[in-house]
Amino acid sequence: MPRFDLAPHSVSRRQDLPSFELETACRTQDSSRTICSRTSVLAKLAASRLDRTTRPSASATCANSRYRRSRSWSSSGLRRFLTRSTTISPPQHASSKLALARRAVLERLFASLASEAVLGESLSGIDAGWSPLCEERPPHGNEWGVLKVSAVTSGRFRPNESKTVPRFLGVRRELVVHKGDVLMSRANGVASLVGVVCQVRDLEGRQLTISDKTLRLRPNPSLDSSYLTIALSRDAVRSQVGGVLNGSTGQNNISQREIRRLRLAVPERDVQSHIVNAARLFDTRLQAETQRATALGALRSGLVDHLLAGHLRVPM
Repeated sequence: MPRFDLAPHSVSRRQDLPSFELETACRTQDSSRTICSRTSVLAKLAASRLDRTTRPSASATCANSRYRRSRSWSSSGLRRFLTRSTTISPPQHASSKLALARRAVLERLFASLASEAVLGESLSGIDAGWSPLCEERPPHGNEWGVLKVSAVTSGRFRPNESKTVPRFLGVRRELVVHKGDVLMSRANGVASLVGVVCQVRDLEGRQLTISDKTLRLRPNPSLDSSYLTIALSRDAVRSQVGGVLNGSTGQNNISQREIRRLRLAVPERDVQSHIVNAARLFDTRLQAETQRATALGALRSGLVDHLLAGHLRVPM
């Protein structure tokens, strides 16, 4: 495959996109140059390339074959896109552009999957939680805790959003949260926060169980847990969730029966893994930009404090 130079003078050559190995680590570049225009051009190139190579076919077999042929760019070209087009100042701009690019690329990949299935056919079970009367603080040391619904509703697992179970109550071991679990918010006063999913990445040393407002989805061997999380977060599935909510007195709920009826694409495991890897490339870069923004914010705050205290003098 021809090499593609991402310099500004050559971005018009849409047919020659880069090909690099997915295993190469994503490089973090600290540059103060503003290249928003280049990012926009590359995002359009990404979309146009995926348009030509991942259009859905009438047959699921043809769709999967076409999907594999498109992987030469969609899996490996993402790295160059990420490392060359997201060094934007300020970092908040980079994060927003990365989030939009992630969403666009994943939607194009999902568009290549022609068939959908009922979620219940790919689940081995759904676990409902338990919410005893707890202390309103996160657990520490050997204490046990129960997750709040806010541990899930951001779309990222937050183990500190939990309450401490009194020692005399004991713990229901079948409800213990493990790394890799897929959790879903079952009920919330805000309709848009019902059915939000996240995957447990790090428990931060805490011992936690799911609550009565959270559910744990247990996929069978045909469905990758990370892929399930990504698929359930798509707008198409979120629209399905919004159409089956029930409840009263300001509380919105979704039943296990309706969750099992949700429809989503369930391709072969290698295709699932490819989509997960593409998402992780963006997530790694987003995390780096978030950390950069946090560091710059702390630096700014410190400089302001020093200026106000008179420790720094600004030449006039």
